Amino acid sequence: MAELHAGPMSQPNIVVIYTDDQGYGDVSHLNPDSKFQTPNIDRLIKGGINFTNGHSAGSACTPSRYALMTGRYPWRTELKEGVGDVDQPSMISEGRLTIGGMLQQNGYHTACVGKWHLGMELPGSRGDRDWSEPILEGPVDRGFDYWYGIPTSPKLVCAWFENRGLAPGAAEPDLLTYHKKNFPNIDKRWRIMKPYTRISRSSRKIRLRTKTSSAKSRRIGKTTSCSPAIRTRQWNG
Repeated sequence: MAELHAGPMSQPNIVVIYTDDQGYGDVSHLNPDSKFQTPNIDRLIKGGINFTNGHSAGSACTPSRYALMTGRYPWRTELKEGVGDVDQPSMISEGRLTIGGMLQQNGYHTACVGKWHLGMELPGSRGDRDWSEPILEGPVDRGFDYWYGIPTSPKLVCAWFENRGLAPGAAEPDLLTYHKKNFPNIDKRWRIMKPYTRISRSSRKIRLRTKTSSAKSRRIGKTTSCSPAIRTRQWNG
């Protein structure tokens, strides 16, 4: 998320970069033994203030985003566990002040770029969308002058949106997708299959019936882009 273009000259530009699944030790400036080199983040640390004692209000994308946006504990909402759905009412109630709204009140033009995942009203219903109609209760209704991103993880709605509708040139997200198997087949629901071909309902039912029924498998069988994934041997180090 980013709030850009300050109003009066005395006000600085403010940029907030919020990432999922990035550990403290992934930044090379903070960890000499890091497997990654992060020169741009290192440059920010060297040229500014580095806070080393930070805490998140949630361990997944939706609750931690809600806390950042509103300053409230995420469990004060109806979502008590897990993450938000692709199509649900906004977790941020109408009229509640957000970080974007606060900056608007102080003369800033605000923008949000990336995954929202805090709920919005998509036009129509699943399988029967009308993308000529506007999206409601999204970022532009919750304190941002501009939004370019995706409503949630790229599952059922896999397309880029701008403000209240599909971004110019974006394909309508009306195809069902499934996920590739990955070596060593730790979780077949990790990567989205290309070229995003339609999967029949009967095929999906067969795959669902073949899943193991153990409680442990049910718990780990469904992952999202916010769930940690183990690197394959090809990408190790």
